[in-house]
Amino acid sequence: MAAKKSEKKPIVTASAVDESSTNAQRPARKPPARVAVAAAPETLAPVAPVAPVAPTHDEIRERAHAIHLGGAGGSSVDNWLRAERDIRSERGFSA
Repeated sequence: MAAKKSEKKPIVTASAVDESSTNAQRPARKPPARVAVAAAPETLAPVAPVAPVAPTHDEIRERAHAIHLGGAGGSSVDNWLRAERDIRSERGFSA
């Protein structure tokens, strides 16, 4: 008995499919959903100002250490005070 040769069928990818044959099978596409538009600035409710947050002990310590390593500092107390002053000014605290 002769062995049957298995015939390999070609693999058809999406790019190889004729567009006209697939369009008939697909339902019509829906238009994209509308996106909400933000209101004009004059109609928005006013936002209360946010109070600045005081620097934490760790934040001051890290900044003072960076000042020390940068070589621009003085004593440890000077570095601490400069670090605290810099952080407070960055956050909008008044002097």
